[in-house]
Amino acid sequence: MTQRAIAVRLADPRDAQAVALMSRDFIESGLGWKYDAPRVLKAIRDRETLAIVACEGGKPSPAAGAGCCGPR
Repeated sequence: MTQRAIAVRLADPRDAQAVALMSRDFIESGLGWKYDAPRVLKAIRDRETLAIVACEGGKPSPAAGAGCCGPR
């Protein structure tokens, strides 16, 4: 098995589109797209929400993952 270098970091606004596309393609597939780029960007900017991305080669990677966790 080949090892990959994956870095986990806080998401920033430039990650919103990539995270939204991963949400649409891998999490919300067939459900209707709810977490589009503007909604993800809002979560990234929200001080009460923790948004992280796992990156390969400096870019968010579907194989590595991403997530947002905040108050309900």
